Amino acid sequence: MDVADDYNETPRDFLQQSTENISILDRPTCCWVQHFHDEEERDHVEEDINHLAREVARLEIEISNEVALEAKLLEQLIEFEERFSGFSKFPHGKNIEQRAKELDDYFTSEIDDMEATLAEMGTTLEHKYDKPHNEREYIRAFDEDITRVYKDIDASKLKLKEEINAIQKAVCSAE
Repeated sequence: MDVADDYNETPRDFLQQSTENISILDRPTCCWVQHFHDEEERDHVEEDINHLAREVARLEIEISNEVALEAKLLEQLIEFEERFSGFSKFPHGKNIEQRAKELDDYFTSEIDDMEATLAEMGTTLEHKYDKPHNEREYIRAFDEDITRVYKDIDASKLKLKEEINAIQKAVCSAE
């Protein structure tokens, strides 16, 4: 950097407008390599963070849609329970209220479990980017949490469908 050219000028002699260029020219050449390597690594980490942020936003939307669907199904279940509570007067309908109560208890516990899982995921997301070396562990834990939430939701939906089918069969046989 201090070797003069034919006009007796060195690279440091040229006017630099960028403070980054000035700081780079004032460093030894070996620092340049490290600087460019650090910039590439920083850009890569920023890309990963942006990708993860987009993925988290997408998953938050999906989770809120699933929670809304669950609330709608719970509302339908309550409506169903109210409409058919009169069947308890008939011999075949005596256990409908009990089964509806069991189903309500089941979904209440499922909702509590999902709330706890979502709270845990929120805590994980708050501390997710504290240390770059933990990034892969956080991603894996987040993916496992999301998979667990979806499995819980699928199991809840399957249980609800089974209960609804059983109740519909009981109602159909009464008619």
